[in-house]
Amino acid sequence: MPKLLPGGELYFEAFWKLNGDRQIGVSVGPIPFVAIDRYADRMGFNSPREFSLLHRLVTAMDGVYLDHLHEKAKEDGGQPQTSGRNLTPDLFDAVF
Repeated sequence: MPKLLPGGELYFEAFWKLNGDRQIGVSVGPIPFVAIDRYADRMGFNSPREFSLLHRLVTAMDGVYLDHLHEKAKEDGGQPQTSGRNLTPDLFDAVF
């Protein structure tokens, strides 16, 4: 467990609760905006400022987590599980 600043537990807990809302298919995707929005509404992040902070922190943690998965997959000799590439017609054709 990382050392958190006071109050950071709230956002760390949100990240782990939202972790299960990501799409997993050919690769592990980021936590969807709609999942963060729904969580914020349910948990009482009422003001735009509160939501913005939640969104920025969860998204930042998610980026680090996805980078970690990518590096771990490379170290294990497997294919990276994440992709920062946009879906293009050529990429779609290559996959399907």
